[in-house]
Amino acid sequence: LIPLFKEIYGLSVKEKSELYLDAAMRNIVSLVYGNFSVENKANKNYDVSMQNALLYISENLNKKISLTDIAASVCMSPSYFHKKFKKHFGGMSPNDYILKKRIEYAKGLICDNSLSMERISELSGFSTRAYFDICFKKETGMTPAFFRQQLNQGMF
Repeated sequence: LIPLFKEIYGLSVKEKSELYLDAAMRNIVSLVYGNFSVENKANKNYDVSMQNALLYISENLNKKISLTDIAASVCMSPSYFHKKFKKHFGGMSPNDYILKKRIEYAKGLICDNSLSMERISELSGFSTRAYFDICFKKETGMTPAFFRQQLNQGMF
């Protein structure tokens, strides 16, 4: 699969006119990688409703996601879903999980120097650039711009 993704990604970068294609490819790669990650292997212990909730979150990461929306996608009340989610994720709330995943996705987008930070914040599902900066710094200890600078200098 990796060579196929590299070929498709290479085509999307050459075109430069389709930023959505580029973002979609990055999302696909992220989803595929997620299927092989340690976290996902642990997810096999979760019931189908939790797996479906994670899938809903990953498919809607760049949109506004409410607890009510996620709960409805797995046919639960918001309060029951919240309690069950926290139980399965060792106390992590759905909102904290979504934030963590958005930051992970943004880190991938930051690698592309042609994307502005405003665009990255938008593609990652943040409502404003300022909120993106605050959340990114809280999660990583550095601003998105500094993170990009470190990447460009080969520090990561």
